[in-house]
Amino acid sequence: MTRPVEALVERLGFAPGPDPAIWREALTHSSSEARPHYERLEFLGDAVLKLVVSVWLYERYPGMNEGQMSTVRGRAVSDEILAVTARSLDLGPHLILGTAEKRSQGREKVGILASAFEALLAAVYLTHGYAAAAAFLDQWLAPEFERSLKLGKLENHKALLQEYTQAKFKSLPAYRVVAELGPVHDRTYEVEVLVAGEPRGLGRGKSKQSAEQAAAAVALADLGVIPLAPEVS
Repeated sequence: MTRPVEALVERLGFAPGPDPAIWREALTHSSSEARPHYERLEFLGDAVLKLVVSVWLYERYPGMNEGQMSTVRGRAVSDEILAVTARSLDLGPHLILGTAEKRSQGREKVGILASAFEALLAAVYLTHGYAAAAAFLDQWLAPEFERSLKLGKLENHKALLQEYTQAKFKSLPAYRVVAELGPVHDRTYEVEVLVAGEPRGLGRGKSKQSAEQAAAAVALADLGVIPLAPEVS
C-alpha cells in the first residue's frame, strides 16, 4: 500500500505550502491513472540540482578546473546516486504507481527513484525557495556525493590527477612500486606517486593499477582537489 505523501512531507520538516497538491504530483509516476505526473517537476528539479551541485564544486573544490567540474557534476547527479539518496529518504513506499509498475517492483527501480527525487526537489524549490532546496540537498545528497567522491566512484583519480598536474605543474605524475607484500598468489602492491618530483601519495591494491588509483586519490586530497581520501589499507 502506498504511504501518504503528507507523511513524507511532514517527516522531512516541510510545510505543505500554498499548493499542497504539488507534493503528490512530485511522487506520481506516469503509469498511474492519477494526474498530473511528475515529468514537469522532474525537468525543473534537474536544473535546480545541477545548479546546487555546480555551486558545491565551485566553492568546495578550488583545485578543479572547468572540465573536471563538469565531469564530476555529471556523475554526481547520475541516476545511481540519486536513487541511493531516494532510498535513504525512504521515497519508494510513497510513490504513486500504476498496477504494472507495482507488480514489477517499480518502487525499487533506479530510474523511477531518481526521477521522483528530482521532482521532489522541484516541489521543495517551488514551495520554499532556493535556499531550502540547497539545504535539502546538503542534508540528503551531499553525504552520498562526498562518499562516492572519496571512494572514486565519481571520478577516475589517475585521470583527474594527470589533468591537474598538467595544468598546474606542466608535468605528469610518476608512479613507482615501493613494495610487493604477501605471497605471489595473494600479492598486495604499494605504490607511491610523485608530483613535480615530490612524493604526494601512497596507495595499496591487489593490482598495480588499483594501487595507483589509490595513490592518486591520496595525492588529490593532499593537493586540495578532493576531500581527504580514505586511509591506506
